[in-house]
Amino acid sequence: MATDDPLVLAYAEASRESFSKFIFYFTGLAFTLLGLSVQTAAFGTNVYGNVAELVGWLLLLISGLVGLGRLGKLPAVHHTAAEKEQIRATLERLQEIEIGGGTIVAAPDPLNFELGSEVQSIPQSAQRLRALKEIEYKIVSEELEKRRSLGNTW
Repeated sequence: MATDDPLVLAYAEASRESFSKFIFYFTGLAFTLLGLSVQTAAFGTNVYGNVAELVGWLLLLISGLVGLGRLGKLPAVHHTAAEKEQIRATLERLQEIEIGGGTIVAAPDPLNFELGSEVQSIPQSAQRLRALKEIEYKIVSEELEKRRSLGNTW
């Protein structure tokens, strides 16, 4: 989605925040229920009831740990989205310059002080950005396929 509409960007940010809060809520709920069920445990003589209670604890623990795992991935997801937007904006600026027939003067690499041929033509720069975008697209596609195969829809 390539848009600079502030309303669309605001809705996208609100959506990300709501999703984050949703995961926080259910992760906290899983651990709260686990703690409450452990504190109020009453094991009796019925073996099946005891096993069912232990299985319930295990499932609540797994649910909480999965939630924590998803929470741990949220910063990476937001960082990837920000980088994607930055690459898109840079590519659009380069395409505008290319249409105008201009050239880009690249800044020297701060880690490499040798100044060689620093003037690059637009097609070379645009080609490199397109290659980076394709790599990023492949990474995101692989991550989405992995999530779909695991049953995650977000």
